[in-house]
Amino acid sequence: MEVLYFSGSGNSRCMAEFAAQALDVQAKAMEVWPKSTGILFLISLFGRGSGSKEANARVRTGVPVVLFGPVWGGLLIAPLRGVLSLCRKRRAPVVLVLSCGSPDEKRYSKWGYQKVLDAAQKEAGDWLLWATAVPVSLGLDPMPEEKELMHYRLEEKGLTEAQKHRIMECLERLGQIKNAAAGEP
Repeated sequence: MEVLYFSGSGNSRCMAEFAAQALDVQAKAMEVWPKSTGILFLISLFGRGSGSKEANARVRTGVPVVLFGPVWGGLLIAPLRGVLSLCRKRRAPVVLVLSCGSPDEKRYSKWGYQKVLDAAQKEAGDWLLWATAVPVSLGLDPMPEEKELMHYRLEEKGLTEAQKHRIMECLERLGQIKNAAAGEP
């Protein structure tokens, strides 16, 4: 199993490292081209993917991938799109976990994460086994102001129990799917 992540702020890295520890594997950062987040955002606006040497080397036929990355402005970002497309081409099952600033209540808003999940399903097709989002606000009490959430860093604050639970749900789902494919109870 491979755990890959793309993270600008460190939030997706924090989630990926938590998942990798639970799976007893190492999380691998995807170094993408181009490196400029501005250019990556523009590529994302046009619905294109970007390449990653790490993903190209690690995505293999039949080997499950747990992919972590952020939502930028309600878009499936180019690095994630590139890996999802690669998983589809190489017939590698994939689970996608998004980090986002939008709370669950705003998942269907203009900047919400639901359309990113929908776009991921189109990109990966049947190879996308499960996809979810983990808002940085999930489980926070008191809830910070919306402006503060854009600067909230999980590496500094740590994952909440609710965030850990949502990530573990994805890993459990992946385990159930793997067991079913292997014919195990």
